[in-house]
Amino acid sequence: AALGYVQSGMSKITWYCTGSLISDLYVMTAAHCVRTRTGKKLVRVRLGSIDLNSRSDDSEEFQVEDSFVVHPGYSTIRSYNDIALIRLPRKVKLNERLFPACLYTREDLPRGPFTIAGWGATDKDGLMMSTELRKAMIHTLVPGLLQPDLSNRPQTPDGT
Repeated sequence: AALGYVQSGMSKITWYCTGSLISDLYVMTAAHCVRTRTGKKLVRVRLGSIDLNSRSDDSEEFQVEDSFVVHPGYSTIRSYNDIALIRLPRKVKLNERLFPACLYTREDLPRGPFTIAGWGATDKDGLMMSTELRKAMIHTLVPGLLQPDLSNRPQTPDGT
């Protein structure tokens, strides 16, 4: 799901964050995507799109102003509990191209690698944004296992 925003006093939609359809009525995303500190307001969700500059695909858009729930423990300062749900105004017609993501429900962490997909920053400063759906492979960090490339970075002691 692509999340669309408008800047205060403007009407042009900017596609900025990504979410995942988790049922025919809800999209899961990061809390920082619905509570922005940039003056942008979340107004739209687009499902089923590959290229955000094209409307020739079978995508479907929903108005979603003020229809979200943010985790009550979310902290903008430390990014703890950075999760939110967006309620769509009507149920999505699910099909072979548009269906909910599978949510992992077991306590033990699966091993990777995993494929992730989304739109978003394509540079380290977050200034260049992709308009085409992209994918990447990631791995699970195993608790207690020191990762050499992460050992000197600040840690988040109570989760994210």
